[in-house]
Amino acid sequence: MRGSRARRRAFGTAALLVLAAPAVVPPPASAADGITVSIAKHANLTPGGGVVISVQVTCPQLPGSLDFQEAHAGASQDRTGAWSESGLDGTVVCDGQPHVHTAHFTSFADPFKGGPASANASVIVCHIVGEEQVCATGSSASRIVIRG
Repeated sequence: MRGSRARRRAFGTAALLVLAAPAVVPPPASAADGITVSIAKHANLTPGGGVVISVQVTCPQLPGSLDFQEAHAGASQDRTGAWSESGLDGTVVCDGQPHVHTAHFTSFADPFKGGPASANASVIVCHIVGEEQVCATGSSASRIVIRG
């Protein structure tokens, strides 16, 4: 009974979307339209043991108007115990073109040092289309080399 009701509700919702979508709103961003996030292989060590990484973000054009966005990054280095989190600088622009952002880290523990480390970055951008929210997301994690 439960599965049958859920299928009817899903079918009803899908039917409404199919009927309304062409006349009311452009199609929402799909998984294939997600944000591409790429972390540069090399990072720069700052005086005092901080790190700066570059992150390239490509966000597809989204329908509607901007509702909110979040762009976060993190870095850690096993051999030193250094780790940190930060936001990406600037506003993520959803125009289908790649844009480079930076993240500046000050370690919450021991300072970073030159050598291998790990970095991650994630982005979510949501727009309002009519009364619906359309979001695109993307993330990346990679090994980096801290220079300096």
